[in-house]
Amino acid sequence: TAPHAESDSCYRFDVARIWEKFETRPLGWSVGSPEDRASRGVWEWVEPVGTDAQPDSDCSRYGRCCWVTGQHVPGTETGADDVDDGLTTLVSPGYDLAGSATARVRYWRWFSNDKGAWPGEDLWIVEARNDGGPWREIESTPVSSNAWVLVERDLQELFGTDPGVVTFRFIATDEGYPSCVEAAIDDFTLLADPRRPVATHAGPAPRIAAPTPNPFRAGTTIPIVMNRPFRGAVGVFDIRGRRIASLRVAETMSGRHDLFWDGRREDGSRVPSGVYFVRLLGTPEARTHRIVAVR
Repeated sequence: TAPHAESDSCYRFDVARIWEKFETRPLGWSVGSPEDRASRGVWEWVEPVGTDAQPDSDCSRYGRCCWVTGQHVPGTETGADDVDDGLTTLVSPGYDLAGSATARVRYWRWFSNDKGAWPGEDLWIVEARNDGGPWREIESTPVSSNAWVLVERDLQELFGTDPGVVTFRFIATDEGYPSCVEAAIDDFTLLADPRRPVATHAGPAPRIAAPTPNPFRAGTTIPIVMNRPFRGAVGVFDIRGRRIASLRVAETMSGRHDLFWDGRREDGSRVPSGVYFVRLLGTPEARTHRIVAVR
């Protein structure tokens, strides 16, 4: 419902570039990283069943589902499926924020580590990386909330004024003495103004030439033929159409420019043998090249 019009009142609204309510199975989000060792309490997308340490609903006013670390089974003890024996990691897809004058991330999280033995021993960690670079900390805390907490961070403080393809990961840990650790994530939002337009130039749109080698083992080179300055990204997709990696194309002069894909997903893990596709994002050029990984 629109607010009543009053001459002395002002209203402010956020317009989200990305708003993941997690009410349907979220595309591109994945569970697991090479560092994960948790034997229980691994991230799940569910309608949560509450305990003293885990929420009994998501944080959305009219929603039901969210990500939690292990779904509780009614009738079992509070810590029956909490995080145990290491890390569990939830990884977002890569979001292309190139050309945004502002960029902020916002999400609701739940964290509890004070309901069992050895309270306050384990960390909740959230990190982001830009264009496949090093992970940068958004938050790291051993302090329990046992409630939904809103977290917001300016991404330009992390990556400068011109972010590219940004990926996020959410880590719940149990690495010390046995304790009860639970976490949850809901309503993930990216606030970023529309991209600045790039000056138009005569000539056809940029395009991808044939990647080489193909098939490949350690990696493949993806040539971009540019007839005008261009800023965007090359997306790598699996056979189900999910984008698993992104390679940024900086705004540069015309000519041929080679990008190298090392055969790894956004989370750093190697892809298995199989068929993948590369496509130039941010341009009407829709040609897709088929590539084959062999191990």
